[in-house]
Amino acid sequence: MSKVRTKPNQVLPPADTDYFSFQLYVRALAGGIAGLAGGLAMLLFQVAAYALLDQDPLMPVRLVGVALMGDSALLPSSYFWPIVTGVLVSAGMSAFLGAIFSTLLPPVEHRRSDVLWAFFYGAVIAAVMWFLLLPAGLNIALLVRMPRDIFFIAHLVFGGVLGFLLPRIESRLMRREFEDRVPDLVVPKLTEDEKLSEQARVG
Repeated sequence: MSKVRTKPNQVLPPADTDYFSFQLYVRALAGGIAGLAGGLAMLLFQVAAYALLDQDPLMPVRLVGVALMGDSALLPSSYFWPIVTGVLVSAGMSAFLGAIFSTLLPPVEHRRSDVLWAFFYGAVIAAVMWFLLLPAGLNIALLVRMPRDIFFIAHLVFGGVLGFLLPRIESRLMRREFEDRVPDLVVPKLTEDEKLSEQARVG
């Protein structure tokens, strides 16, 4: 079988996989991973902000747990499980929202400003949650107890990390998937000039 060479950032679908479906799968996976990282950064920001305000630094995590456990998550007697629940809910939502964001974008080789779009995406999520979903009963406790500034900045942190990591993760997954699925595919290594060009493009 003849070898197939590609240009940097150019990808070819495995023979048994539809091209669009394959790219969509990789984008969703990359978005989920980047979303998880963004959700972790968001939680760390909220924990640090509460600590600076001399409040319980784990309160933001417990407030997320209220979505599933109700107001009992805020009782001193149930301190551990609300934290576990809050981390799991936050991780699941962050991965889901990251995957949604990435699937709305074109393939990585056709994108230029992931971070700007991700900041906008984070702001939209914060606005929809704060003004629509939380007051409608999704989590009244979070709406009442969390300062609005911390809530909105935390979602901008989520968007920034998501937008920064997404193209890097997506590019790596694309190359790895093709190398795993098509052993005969030769993906040339980037030269130093091409690496600098790629870093400038995704940066």
